[in-house]
Amino acid sequence: MQTFIQQSLTGEVAGDIFEDEMASRILVRLNKRYQDSRAELGNLQIPTPAGSHVPLSTLAELKSVTGLRQISRENTQRYISVQCNVRGRDVGTFVNDAQAAVEKAVALPPGYRLAWGGQFELQQSANRRLAIVIPITLTLVLVMLYMLFNSLRLAFLVMLNVPLALTGGIAALAMFGENISIPSSIGFIALFGIVLTDGVVLVAHYSSRLPLDRDQVEARNWRLKKAR
Repeated sequence: MQTFIQQSLTGEVAGDIFEDEMASRILVRLNKRYQDSRAELGNLQIPTPAGSHVPLSTLAELKSVTGLRQISRENTQRYISVQCNVRGRDVGTFVNDAQAAVEKAVALPPGYRLAWGGQFELQQSANRRLAIVIPITLTLVLVMLYMLFNSLRLAFLVMLNVPLALTGGIAALAMFGENISIPSSIGFIALFGIVLTDGVVLVAHYSSRLPLDRDQVEARNWRLKKAR
């Protein structure tokens, strides 16, 4: 019965027509009214093994349903994507609230799983990398500042600009109604570089104005002798 219905509605290739180098298939199927009218489709006569014919409506229940228009695969597994645009809040907290709501309302059958991707996945990956890169970078900067000024006090004085700049950046984001995102994280990195450069210039300038103590004089004389 299914084969007969498929041949009647979707058609069956009966042959090919060749016109020069172009080939066209010959598709044979029933009149379009069987696709438009459920009643006409129910009156479709289905042959039986005994040689008689019975209406399709006596053999099956006819109803219209919305099926899958496209079957997508990733890593040899089928998947269905649900997309949305987040506005007025950051992606991280939105996904956390959505995960909690889905966990309460949806019970997945065996063999199914949920994966949250898109911009949220990129943000999480960037946060994991920044959590490793930023501490290492600040440590290297502190070491270079100590080598430059030969003083932990002055090095920490320059590094003090980083939390102050972070506080001002977050206040600016809150003032303009923006959220912390990947572009804003990149902006914070650029901001840290600017404030560290300004701090080095200012500390170096004021250090040159202060009188030198005994240790600093000996260190300066040792550098001069080494340069000679």
